Amino acid sequence: MEPFLPQNNHFQTIKNKILDTKETTYNYYSHPNFKIIGNDAPLNSKTQNKLHLKLVDQNNEVVQGVNWYLRDNYSPQEVYKSNTDYEGRVLQLDDDGTLTGLKFNSSDTKNIEIWAEHKGYLFRTVVTVLSEFTSTAKEQEQRALDEVKKITQGWEKYSDYEKVLKTYEWITKNINYVERFDSFTADQTAYAGIIEKEAVCTGYTMSFKMFMDHLGIPNKSIVGDVGGVKHIWNLVELDDGWYHIDSTWGRIQRNGKIGLTNYNWFLLNNNDFGSGRDFIHPTQKMGTKYRFSKAGNFTTNLKDAERIVEKSRLENPNIKVMSF
Repeated sequence: MEPFLPQNNHFQTIKNKILDTKETTYNYYSHPNFKIIGNDAPLNSKTQNKLHLKLVDQNNEVVQGVNWYLRDNYSPQEVYKSNTDYEGRVLQLDDDGTLTGLKFNSSDTKNIEIWAEHKGYLFRTVVTVLSEFTSTAKEQEQRALDEVKKITQGWEKYSDYEKVLKTYEWITKNINYVERFDSFTADQTAYAGIIEKEAVCTGYTMSFKMFMDHLGIPNKSIVGDVGGVKHIWNLVELDDGWYHIDSTWGRIQRNGKIGLTNYNWFLLNNNDFGSGRDFIHPTQKMGTKYRFSKAGNFTTNLKDAERIVEKSRLENPNIKVMSF
């Protein structure tokens, strides 16, 4: 058993020890009989929630007389006593180990070291602080996922193919293609598509991906150029291989309204696109079993194709058939 040898250290000594852990290990000045508890969730700068950190001994008894310090690697001074205000701080550390997230605007998440000092020994935990931007994004993602769970209730009875089809139909019938300029990502998230029901191709793709992830169906996103414009869509894996799905192009939108589905963009392989769409072909094995399964008058069999053409001629004598 490692002996416990109490020491009295001034702030500068404690600061130097904390900074020394860059060259050693974070637990170099610790003791195995003690640990910090209470760091069980991120701090949220939007809701300004709190964490209550405690130092406990080997019997889980709370240790009294602990001094708390903060090491902020984003700040020049780096190490601060509790209840110290400084420029750029993202959390409040009280003398009793209580932490409160402070508001800050950034796309970054901050990781701040909190140190407990007890009789010369030092114990560390790392607290995550979510920015307002990140907090909002996580809230929106959870709302979208909750909605996906509601939509897919009862889908357990369906095959993967049927789940993919129902997802494609829901997205193409419910999400309007709308470009918004209120923020860079406003129309490019699953939240934009599933909750707000207004998105661009990235929002359609992220919405489809959220459904697939929740349903446990392997999927990827793929980026290409369509007529010189960047575009993104999905790939899904079914039992015989991978397929392309473009739900953005699968919607039928007239006068800003949707409600119908175009199945020509449902379950395609690499060679089913026209020359106007340029992308790096995935290396995964492409499937054929479900290819164009919902597209009208599609067949890979020559005899069936001849029957379709003859049936169309009988139904419409004026139809023109072109050979290539």
